[in-house]
Amino acid sequence: MKLTVLPMLMNIHFFARMAGDYNFSKSLPVTDKIAGTVTAAMGFCKNGDLYVPNTALNTDMRSLVHRPLYKIAAIFIKEKHDEKYQKLTYMAKGLSLDDENLMAVVAEKVARGSIEMDVECEGIG
Repeated sequence: MKLTVLPMLMNIHFFARMAGDYNFSKSLPVTDKIAGTVTAAMGFCKNGDLYVPNTALNTDMRSLVHRPLYKIAAIFIKEKHDEKYQKLTYMAKGLSLDDENLMAVVAEKVARGSIEMDVECEGIG
């Protein structure tokens, strides 16, 4: 069953819409965070300062996380060697790069002047 959602999970930076802390309701590997949608999710465990993927789930992630469930506002990606995030792959409807609250959170990590917007973005405006 996990193989059916694996292609989607390989592009999680385009499709994830919510995230939360795992509630340990199922016998999964030790997972700290879960991100995804109502059809597929990926679990992440903490490794030093980073979260690394450790499980693929073919399920509605809302049943696997503690409340509150967090809506993802934006997804930025970068190459490993880049210091700052350079590409925007998702932004929630109604938000823009001019949103003061969003930019206050990501200002130090995003190369704002050179952000490349991917065609998968919905609601950028």
